[in-house]
Amino acid sequence: MENKISDLEDCIAEMQIKWENLKNEFMTAKCEVSILEKQLGKEREKLLKLREDKEYLLRKVQTNEEVLKSKNQTIERLQIKCKDLEAELSSEIKQHKKAENDNRESKKALKNLEMKHKKVEDDLRLENEQLTKKIETMQFLLEKNEQQNITLQDQQ
Repeated sequence: MENKISDLEDCIAEMQIKWENLKNEFMTAKCEVSILEKQLGKEREKLLKLREDKEYLLRKVQTNEEVLKSKNQTIERLQIKCKDLEAELSSEIKQHKKAENDNRESKKALKNLEMKHKKVEDDLRLENEQLTKKIETMQFLLEKNEQQNITLQDQQ
């Protein structure tokens, strides 16, 4: 019986050790659970923050896409306007070149007219000089004739 008591005491001591071990393991597990719950809480906060950041970024992307769409439409309108202005400029350049050509031709025609005018003036001057000489000659002859007439009348 003493053996049995000793065995029972050993068994009780062993059970107490197991009980203490289990109690320690339970306390360790409880601490680990508490730590894991804190970590889980932090992870949930991080996840919530990430969701908020994601929503903010999605709104920002949507806003940027709207701005980009608006700018693309503006660019398209400006490109169309630019093409229209290029066509208008091309037309203006053609008109300008035509006007320059007309101006050159007008200058040539004016130069020809000025040359003809100068020639006519020179011809008129020469003709005037010739007429003046003829008039002078005729006046001289007329005076001479009048003197001869006077002389003839005096002689008669």
